[in-house]
Amino acid sequence: MIGEIAVAVEPQKWAGASEFFGTDGCPQQAISWELLHILPRPGQPNPIVVDASKKRWDWKAGIDYQITEDVMVYGQAATGFRSPGFNPRPFTARQLLPIDAESLTAYELGVKSDFMENRLRVNLAGFYSDYGTRAIGRPRQECPEPNPMDLSPCPVTTTPWTDYVTGPAKIKGIELEVTAVPVDGLTIDATAGYTKVKADDLLVLGATRRITGLPEWLASVGAQYEIGMGNGALLVPRLDWFYSGSVHYSVVND
Repeated sequence: MIGEIAVAVEPQKWAGASEFFGTDGCPQQAISWELLHILPRPGQPNPIVVDASKKRWDWKAGIDYQITEDVMVYGQAATGFRSPGFNPRPFTARQLLPIDAESLTAYELGVKSDFMENRLRVNLAGFYSDYGTRAIGRPRQECPEPNPMDLSPCPVTTTPWTDYVTGPAKIKGIELEVTAVPVDGLTIDATAGYTKVKADDLLVLGATRRITGLPEWLASVGAQYEIGMGNGALLVPRLDWFYSGSVHYSVVND
């Protein structure tokens, strides 16, 4: 279910909008151990019922103000949600564990501007995201029963598995976009972004680790020129440069 309310105060100056979202998570799942190709533990029901259901309302609200014909400032806030689940690849009965839902509140402030008769566009935005709960998978090793799930060192051969935990996290950053048309046919564009993540699960033995798949810095510069070829055809050569900070693909990093 989705609803939206929009309000304009002093046309072309103030505008605001809000949206509401209703979400129903996945229902309970009855899972057969034979389907997973593993044997249930003694006394474990078969099939087992894994509850991954949750209902929640989310919202989004925004406001903008047109300072001049060329400059507009805006702000917006929204909540987000990902329904709970369960470990998708269990190798043993003890590894079929539930995963808590994720929840997020995100804020953004920015300015959009056009100058020099729309030949120069500058957009700047800052954002802050507050995770109430954030799920992250960690590679682990399981010792056979009756040993603990993570006994180090394990007395016998271990079974790999992924343990999912949830915890709070803070994400903040800034984004800049610039587009310039200095002469007819020539377009130059550039972007830059910085993102900083702070989360309890990234602190291990006092060492701050990096979130997976997200570089701290991103930047790009591009230029293109339109060459008329007659009969409405265009030849557009383009040159691009991209930069990305280091990216980690494992949660075990520092």
